[in-house]
Amino acid sequence: MTGAENWLDLAGVWSEKEAVDKIPKDLMSGVWSIVEKVPGDFNTPKGRLWLVMPPSVTERGAAFEITRTWKMTGVMTPERLEATRLIYTPL
Repeated sequence: MTGAENWLDLAGVWSEKEAVDKIPKDLMSGVWSIVEKVPGDFNTPKGRLWLVMPPSVTERGAAFEITRTWKMTGVMTPERLEATRLIYTPL
């Protein structure tokens, strides 16, 4: 790509919201882990993985709204996957 300084790269964020009456004890389980799929039937592009982000919790009257988010990685080579797994350690 001679002379190219910028180009588009596929990026993605998947999020799910749920309303609960109590905050789950395992709310932070899996945060910072790398997973192959997000919940549901979304087809992950080839060579990509998902980073599990910390959830957000908003109090709504007597209930809580929990938003869980996954961020799609760049294209994973074996070296990049190894480095990513060393950097992001699941809680």
